[in-house]
Amino acid sequence: MKHDACILTDEMIGAVIDAISGCVNRSKGGLKIMAAAIEPTHVHLLLPNTGRSIDITAKWLADQTTKETRRRTSYSGPVWTSKPWCEHIDDAKHWEQLLHYIDEHNIRAGRGTRPYPFLCEIEV
Repeated sequence: MKHDACILTDEMIGAVIDAISGCVNRSKGGLKIMAAAIEPTHVHLLLPNTGRSIDITAKWLADQTTKETRRRTSYSGPVWTSKPWCEHIDDAKHWEQLLHYIDEHNIRAGRGTRPYPFLCEIEV
């Protein structure tokens, strides 16, 4: 790593949530997030395939959440790693396993399974 890992504070997590909400709203239905877990050390997002580039979408989300975090807090360093890890899931069983994995993150943290305002209805 080129820099120390960023540990998100509660204030920074709030900025990330608000930035993602703003991205979803600005996309006018083009960005759907089925599940999410926002942890101090990492974030999980489950997005359906919309035909848009997942790499471009991840970069846009990273840029927007970084800007909002820096705007609302005194933190000025890098928030995310240089390249997010994105995986395409074309198997229904794998999708369900990932949804459960993300839900478990939220349950362990005491947030319930659908804690964020930007989450859309789960499509089966």
